[in-house]
Amino acid sequence: MNKISVQKILTPYGHEEDCLVIDDIPIALHLEKCIKNLENESLNTFDSLLGLYPAWGVDLVLQSERRFVWTLILRDEPTNLPILVCEDDLDLSCIVIVVAVRKEGEYIYWDKIGKISHENYNKQIDLQRGILHLESYTDEDWDKYGDNIATAKLGSSEWDDWISKNWSEENYRRLMNYSLSYYHDNNNVVWLGDLNFIFTKKEYDLCISHFKQNES
Repeated sequence: MNKISVQKILTPYGHEEDCLVIDDIPIALHLEKCIKNLENESLNTFDSLLGLYPAWGVDLVLQSERRFVWTLILRDEPTNLPILVCEDDLDLSCIVIVVAVRKEGEYIYWDKIGKISHENYNKQIDLQRGILHLESYTDEDWDKYGDNIATAKLGSSEWDDWISKNWSEENYRRLMNYSLSYYHDNNNVVWLGDLNFIFTKKEYDLCISHFKQNES
């Protein structure tokens, strides 16, 4: 059984940051250990990965991406869950480190760690998976949008206007309708090493509560 907690660590940039720590080792250092012997791994160019920002933190630039990450944190199904992102961009467009998470009863399993590859990202599909992705509509969506924006055409001025006023909702829908499946396609994940961590649900939930409290 592994121990998981949230502790403040000193980043290479000289400030303290809340960090997920497993068995007294920050998750970024577990990542460094995994990639140390991998040839041609781009993350090896970093002097330290301690600068990567916790994906569960409040400083992600886009509210829609924070909402997406929290949807994945609370998901009961097996999930490739973001845990670290690029500290410069503070979004999901650059480095995204994920762990393969399973929840079984009173135990949480982190099986392996990897990074999202953006090579297969399809912008055209992404554009189609927002407010105009009618296949994902709920009854509430049809009541709210069925006689207005749902009838618009992709690329129309009406669509552009709606997006400019409702970007957070639009982007969250794209994340749920496209990025969610993208993250869970192993063709889009470079697995960097096995973790085989097992946590109690109680300890894991305490970490979630810590970050959630800061989020709110």
